[in-house]
Amino acid sequence: MKNSSLLLIATIILISVNTFADFTGTWIGSGETQRPTREGSCKDVEIRLIQTQKKLTLRGGHYNCDGISAEYPYSVFSIRDGKLYEREKFVGEITDKKIKLVSPADGYELNFNLYKGKLYLVESWIDGDDYLIIGAELTK
Repeated sequence: MKNSSLLLIATIILISVNTFADFTGTWIGSGETQRPTREGSCKDVEIRLIQTQKKLTLRGGHYNCDGISAEYPYSVFSIRDGKLYEREKFVGEITDKKIKLVSPADGYELNFNLYKGKLYLVESWIDGDDYLIIGAELTK
C-alpha cells in the first residue's frame, strides 16, 4: 500500500513537471523573414518565457532581421482550461507542445511549437496583400 501511494505521488509530480516546464527558459536562435517582395534572414532571435500551471509570462525578447527589428514586451497571461487570457481578454491557447497568441483585429498571430527540445517560432502580420512572416528555430 505504501509503495503504491509513493508511486502515485511520484507519477503525479513527473506529469506536472513534464506538462508545465517545457516552455520555461531563454530561447535563442535564428531564422528568416518573408514579405510579398522579398525574403531575408534573422540572425538574432530571442524569447524569454516562464510557465506555471496558472500563468505564462513572456519576460521579453527580440528579433533582428534584415532591416526589421522588434522587441517582445513583458506580458503576463492567465492559463485557464488551455486558454490564454490577458487582463481577462481571450488571446490564445496553450498545450504541452504549443502556444498560440492571436490578435485578429491587428492581423497578428504568434505561435511557439516545441519539438525534440527545440522551440519553433512563427510570427505573422497580415493586412490584405501585405504581410510579414518571421520563422525561427530556437534552443535553450
